[in-house]
Amino acid sequence: MCSKLLHRQPGLGRALACAAALVASSAPWADPLPGAGLDLAFPVMGARKPFSGSTQEAAPEAPGAYRVAPPAAWFHEWPVPAPQCPYPAYQGHAQVARNQEPGFHACRPSPELPGGCGRPHQGVDIYARYGTPIVAPEDGRIVAYRGEDVFTPAGQESKNGGSGRAITLAGASGHSYAFLHTMGLAEAVARRGKVPKAFGETGPRELAIPVRKGEVIAYVGRTGGIVNPHLHLEIRKDGAPVDPSALFPSPPVQLGERAGR
Repeated sequence: MCSKLLHRQPGLGRALACAAALVASSAPWADPLPGAGLDLAFPVMGARKPFSGSTQEAAPEAPGAYRVAPPAAWFHEWPVPAPQCPYPAYQGHAQVARNQEPGFHACRPSPELPGGCGRPHQGVDIYARYGTPIVAPEDGRIVAYRGEDVFTPAGQESKNGGSGRAITLAGASGHSYAFLHTMGLAEAVARRGKVPKAFGETGPRELAIPVRKGEVIAYVGRTGGIVNPHLHLEIRKDGAPVDPSALFPSPPVQLGERAGR
C-alpha cells in the first residue's frame, strides 16, 4: 500500500536542524547517540492496528473541520512496513514501481523524476483515524508552526503536495521532531503560544511553547498533499535524519492528558 504524502514544503530540514541547535544551546541536556537510552511516548494515541494505509473513511471532504474523534475511535497503524524500493538502492531510477511507500528512506518522486526515485522519504507515515491525538514524545518546546489547509482530491496528490499544518518540537534529548499534515495545534497548546487555531493560512511562526512528554499537542489531520489521514513524522539528531521506527518500543509508551479541542 502506498503513502499519499507528496512533496513537502521547503525548509523543513532547516527548521529541524535549527530546533536541535536551539535545544543544544539553551539547556544542559545530555547528547546521547541517536535513540540511545531514550524513553519516548509513542506520538499517536489510540489502539494499534496493522498497517493498511487506508484511513480516508472518517476524514472530512473539505478543510475547515476541527473535529476531535471520540476516544473509542482513536487508532494508529504500526509498525510501518519497510520499503520494498529503498532510496539507497533505487536512487536516480526514472521508473520505480513503488515510489510512495510510507517507510523511512523509501523512494519519493521529484520534479526531475516524477515517476521514479528522485528523493528519499525522510520520515515515516503513521496512518490513523482523523482527529486522533498526537502527543509529545518527550519534554521539550514547540519552536515552529505553520498552517496550510489545502485538501487534495483523490488522484491529485502529485499535483498538489504540501505539508499542511506542520509543527516542530525541539526535544530535551537533542532530538527534533516534525509533525506534518496535522489538524492543527491542540487548543491548550495554541492558547499558551497565542497561536490562532482557526483554519486558514497561518504563516511560519517561531515559538517557544514548553510541553511535557505525553502531552497532547495536536491531532491527526489530512491537510496538505494527502488523502488518507496520517501523521508524517520526521526525527533528526545533530541535523541527520533518524528512522522513527528504531526509537519507539513495542508496545509503545502511551501517555497523555485527556484530549480536548
